[in-house]
Amino acid sequence: MRDILAPDSTRWRRFVDVFASVVEPAGYSLIIPPMMEDLGVFLRLGEATDIVTKEMYDFEDKGGRRVALRPEMTAGVVRAFVQHRPLTPWKTWYAGPNFRYEKPQQGRYRQFDQVGIEVLGPDDPHLDVEVIALGGSSTPDSACTTCG
Repeated sequence: MRDILAPDSTRWRRFVDVFASVVEPAGYSLIIPPMMEDLGVFLRLGEATDIVTKEMYDFEDKGGRRVALRPEMTAGVVRAFVQHRPLTPWKTWYAGPNFRYEKPQQGRYRQFDQVGIEVLGPDDPHLDVEVIALGGSSTPDSACTTCG
């Protein structure tokens, strides 16, 4: 894990601002899922995946609950969708840190930041096209390569 200082922290914030300026006009709203969730949220990713078997920070908290630091955002977004039952299609975006316990390769860290969008609800290929198109249009000219 590492500290991100200026100018990299400024570049990361600017990247997230650009991302938001592209996806919010298309109807996507920000979700901030918890950084720590019940372990079961991520076990649903599949018992045999590398994330579950060797890459998650999971532990028992003081209350005896099995919890994990989020290794990615999609599982928490889906959990929020099931729990809160928003109107569909639910178009949401996120930005923030995730954690993976793996032997970091050069240039990778156990804590890393990620942006993304999800659309949940109807099975509509037009929404898939929208997600792909937004992904292509949200990359600023000077991509944040040092922000993690």
